[in-house]
Amino acid sequence: LWSHGSFSLRRTYPDGMGPITRTEERTDSGLRVSYPAIAWDQPEQAAGVTADLRELANDGGEIQWWIEAPPEVVERVAAKAGWVRLRTLVQLRRPLPMEAPPPIPGLRTFDPDRDVDAWLELNNQAFSWHPEQGHQNHAGMAATLTAAWVDLDGFFVVDAAQFEAATIQDGTRPPNTTHALAGFCWTKFHPATSATDASGADVALGEVYVIATAPSARGRGLGQALVQAGMDHQYRVRGAEQAMLWTESDNTGALKLYERLGYTVHHTNVAYGPGAGS
Repeated sequence: LWSHGSFSLRRTYPDGMGPITRTEERTDSGLRVSYPAIAWDQPEQAAGVTADLRELANDGGEIQWWIEAPPEVVERVAAKAGWVRLRTLVQLRRPLPMEAPPPIPGLRTFDPDRDVDAWLELNNQAFSWHPEQGHQNHAGMAATLTAAWVDLDGFFVVDAAQFEAATIQDGTRPPNTTHALAGFCWTKFHPATSATDASGADVALGEVYVIATAPSARGRGLGQALVQAGMDHQYRVRGAEQAMLWTESDNTGALKLYERLGYTVHHTNVAYGPGAGS
């Protein structure tokens, strides 16, 4: 029997399976499900999840199962249900403060009255490969900017014309004629009650929510400088104790940048989806 809560469904299976609780979230890219508080070392609960995943696959539609820091048994559960790994996200952290950011020509905070079009253009090009971030639009941006967590003082953009004028002196690089912005770094503060460190103690986090640089601005240290600027704000102004961000596990360029800045892997989240034959 199903009992309905706030995006939560509880299922009891016969023959010693379950009971389990599934949470659901509808997103632009389809349905996301998770199974909170599963005791993976209990075979009946793992079997309940397997059965539920099979039923979900039979229902059709775009669906993903997300799990944080999955134990080894999860891979076996997914395989039994006919589900395959789709994405692997790593959360990286490092202590704050960082090294102070260098001067960034053209750096200022985001202005919602003049920067939305330029931000959408650069963001959607930089993340054209990304299933979610690469499809931003005016309506979605307007909705996000009204969220309680948004702090425009921690949303940095770099004016392309000013950046180009100050950094190209010898004429060896063509001017940026494509984007109004050379880059951006949008940061987000997480109060100490929302996260813990390795010892389990509450810790305030400063997140690089999303960051990108224009193609013509790459190779000049702008990405690293933007991370430092964003985390400087999170440390000095918001009181963050650790820097945090998420990135795809196969985004080697981003991982190299963050490793240079002292980030290490804190944990991994994995998304599974129905396989071709499920």
